[in-house]
Amino acid sequence: MTGLYYVLLLIFCFASAMGKIRAQNQTETHCSDCHINAICEDMNSVHKCICKRGFAGDGLSCVDVDECAHTSSNTCGSAMCVNTFGSYTCKCPAGYIENPSGSGCEDINECDSYPCSPLSSCVNIPGNYSCIYESGSHHEVNQRKKRATANFGLDCVDAFGSSVCMDPCFNYTVLNEYWRSINVTYLQIGYANCDNTKRGWYRFVGSGGTQMPEYCILEYSCGTHAPMWINGSHPSISDGIVNRTSCARWSGSCCLWSTTIKIKACSGGYYVYKLDGTPVCSLTYCTDPSAAANPCSTLACGDDEECKNLNGTWGCYCKYDNSSSLISDIVKLTPEVMCSPSQMKVSFRKCYLESMGYVTANVTLRDRTCAGFRDINRNNKSTISLVTAARTGYCSTQLTKNATHAVYGNVVYLPSRSTVTDVIVRDKDTYVSYSCTYPLDMQISLSSSLNPIISSTNISVGGTATYTLKMALYQYPNFTLPYEGPSISLGRDAMLYVGLLVDDAERSQFILLMRNCYGTPTRDPAHPVKYFIIKNSCPNKQDATISVIENGVSLQGKWQLQIFKFFGDYPQVYFHCEVVLCDPSAGLCAPNCNNARASKTQDIGNSTIISFGPVLTNDNTAKLSGSGIRGLGILPLLTYGLALLLCLLQT
Repeated sequence: MTGLYYVLLLIFCFASAMGKIRAQNQTETHCSDCHINAICEDMNSVHKCICKRGFAGDGLSCVDVDECAHTSSNTCGSAMCVNTFGSYTCKCPAGYIENPSGSGCEDINECDSYPCSPLSSCVNIPGNYSCIYESGSHHEVNQRKKRATANFGLDCVDAFGSSVCMDPCFNYTVLNEYWRSINVTYLQIGYANCDNTKRGWYRFVGSGGTQMPEYCILEYSCGTHAPMWINGSHPSISDGIVNRTSCARWSGSCCLWSTTIKIKACSGGYYVYKLDGTPVCSLTYCTDPSAAANPCSTLACGDDEECKNLNGTWGCYCKYDNSSSLISDIVKLTPEVMCSPSQMKVSFRKCYLESMGYVTANVTLRDRTCAGFRDINRNNKSTISLVTAARTGYCSTQLTKNATHAVYGNVVYLPSRSTVTDVIVRDKDTYVSYSCTYPLDMQISLSSSLNPIISSTNISVGGTATYTLKMALYQYPNFTLPYEGPSISLGRDAMLYVGLLVDDAERSQFILLMRNCYGTPTRDPAHPVKYFIIKNSCPNKQDATISVIENGVSLQGKWQLQIFKFFGDYPQVYFHCEVVLCDPSAGLCAPNCNNARASKTQDIGNSTIISFGPVLTNDNTAKLSGSGIRGLGILPLLTYGLALLLCLLQT
């Protein structure tokens, strides 16, 4: 009984002492206790852990804040907000940049940065640019000019030993003489004109007309002796630059003289003509005032649209016929959905919506406060499209997922069919749901997780491009379930599945190469104690639990190993990876780990170190045994004495 009394006294005193120690520790924070994404501040000799900007928590645990979840948390405006670890970025589509007002994206003139070689000319096109190369034989240069003309509607000319390409719709000379009309004769003006000096691109404007006639006309018309007309039809916008024969009417022949001219239809509803003088004098290029009243050939109308003059304005207007009226409302409201790795695009036929009474300008997402989603495509006027990011919370996008797939869904809002003058509305609002389904992979599983534990940093290529590098730990070898929450704590037998990926580089030619990956007992990647998982791009073959699954073959890297613990008082492990970007077009990227003298890979730029941690190891193996003081032995007796002393000191 006496032994039991002493044991109870030992337990009571020990618990009381440890309680006071824990209370002291709770009031005093050490800088070593701060989370890796927190800073330690000294406030009147008292240390306090504060989460860095872009993170939230108590300093001992910090989680990333998703600034893109609410439009008020970022300044992206109409650009797409992309959440990063600790911050966010505003991104426009490739080839575009956010305008100075911050309200949208505008085309980048890539030619301002001289991306082409001195032997080529740069041509800016929406979202891209083209280099027209001049080197090679005369035949090769001519072939390149033909491709530029066909692909981009550009006109290339030789000047001072090089070739210059330009869009004639924006580089022309105006011809505005009234006498070019087929209704004006040379007798009316008292002399005969001649266009033998007209060489280059021209646009006809003014009362005489804006378009050349496509039929044989009378002699002495157009203020000259032999008027010139087009033996053929005008092109459409999609035709680009075309060649046509221009004929001169004289001596009873509709085509006594002829020459080749070029024509291009421009998006502004006009034509430009490339003239090369006239065969003889006096000949002039004519215009037809009546042809200017029907510019339908220059308008790109959709299949369910027709070109007509409505209230004095020529344009594309919806067709309304019996066949379209028989189409069910369900079919008309069924959108076309396009899913890309980072975006969802939903499109409706404008004419269908208008036939049902909806005003296409009022179509929005259910979250009508979300900005920057409308897709404006001037080459496709027959549809209205809305674009959102494939990410939870962006413009109220919802996520559902199972073990294999993630489904992002949103809703389009069609307001009730009313006019501006209506005072009341009885029609019901319409909501149309749409979704995109993605098979889970390493990247999709990260973006679809609510609170993944990831590390992020920037990786650059020669100072010309910067991408986001991420590192995360996954629970299973399929790399589709990342760890979530404030921290990671694993048992000694657990396996770690580590994944690295480069964001925003899908269109680049680069490949991610892990040079060295290792663990340290502290967050310092330069700590002298290192345990290498990957060294010189190859796995540590001394550890049978290590396996490098992917390295040097894509924009992702994967490896696995069994969790371990460093000797000493280190319950945690920090992991670091030194990575580079490799150019596969310049040489080998994948390491040859079976050959000790493998060839050197083609690294681009400097290496970048990304760190992750801490990962805590659980070691609950200590057990208490024995039934009294007599059976405790010398070491427990010393422990008892220490506990009793602590107990006496507290009284």
